[in-house]
Amino acid sequence: MGWKGEGRTGVRRLRLEGCPVRARARLKFDFGDIRRAECVFRAVLPERDLEGSKSDVRMFLKGSCLYVEVDAPTTAALRAAINSMGRWIALADEMVGRCEKWKSYRRRSGTSLPSSSRRSSRRRR
Repeated sequence: MGWKGEGRTGVRRLRLEGCPVRARARLKFDFGDIRRAECVFRAVLPERDLEGSKSDVRMFLKGSCLYVEVDAPTTAALRAAINSMGRWIALADEMVGRCEKWKSYRRRSGTSLPSSSRRSSRRRR
């Protein structure tokens, strides 16, 4: 590690040599409900191993909290991984919420979905 020259403005720039610099982040998502946290965790779990990703993502559950640890070679890769995981988790949480609302609506009203046999028997014109 050391100083390497001066910039055009006369300001010295620090360049690290031989030091692997990595960016890390730890995120905590509290869902307040263990079942909901488990559903979101299971939905997002396959996304942590995407091919072509520069980042290493680890996830684990503790009670109603989902913990995400991201390790990336650069801050740009870290930001991209955090944005992706955040969007996936938000989407999964929204879908779990919608499914819960639909289930409670069906229980209250006695409504059921159309059977698949009725759909498949219709002809396309």
